Amino acid sequence: MVQKRSFAEIKADFDQGTADIWTETAHRQHQRNINRQQEATAAMAYFHGACDSYFVEPHDERGQSYRESLRERERHVKHQTQLAIAEELSQLASAEYCQEILEAMESMEVQRLNLHEHCTR
Repeated sequence: MVQKRSFAEIKADFDQGTADIWTETAHRQHQRNINRQQEATAAMAYFHGACDSYFVEPHDERGQSYRESLRERERHVKHQTQLAIAEELSQLASAEYCQEILEAMESMEVQRLNLHEHCTR
């Protein structure tokens, strides 16, 4: 049996998905900034020569790429969830307002026909 969800529940899920994506985006930007700072520091050390107080921590490329692929997969799943929620919201709105939209269109058409009829006399 399919459980019907209220508009508020669906919107709350949609908003949470949006917040998660923005949080993930901010995290990636922060990580890029850290990487740039580390690269700049390494470049400065290279141009100024060796320094006894300077060291570079080893960097595990495989671990980082694995973590990035996990993050990317998680972001993709969240995005697909958001699309599904948006589709559900669209269907709810369509079902709720379909009759009102048809009535509004009919009234506009009647007004247009009455105006056309009035102008042709």
